[in-house]
Amino acid sequence: MEDNNAINEQLNVVDYEKEYKALVEKFNQTQTVANQLYERVKQLENTWMLQRAEFLFRIINMEGFSAEVKDKAHTELENFLFPKVENKES
Repeated sequence: MEDNNAINEQLNVVDYEKEYKALVEKFNQTQTVANQLYERVKQLENTWMLQRAEFLFRIINMEGFSAEVKDKAHTELENFLFPKVENKES
């Protein structure tokens, strides 16, 4: 009888090394997917920024927009093309 109890107790033992390796593998997979998604978001942001710059060029060159709208488009386009560099002096 005592031998059966020892066998049952061994079945409940968790293989922590195996569980850790599985967890590390899942983490690495998740990290890879997250990095891929991050890169895709950056690509979409860049595409959106370039598309917006094109629209701003069109607004500046088209008739029918007020001077105020053209000034705003010009300022935004200028800031996009020539961003101001902040001095971080301590």
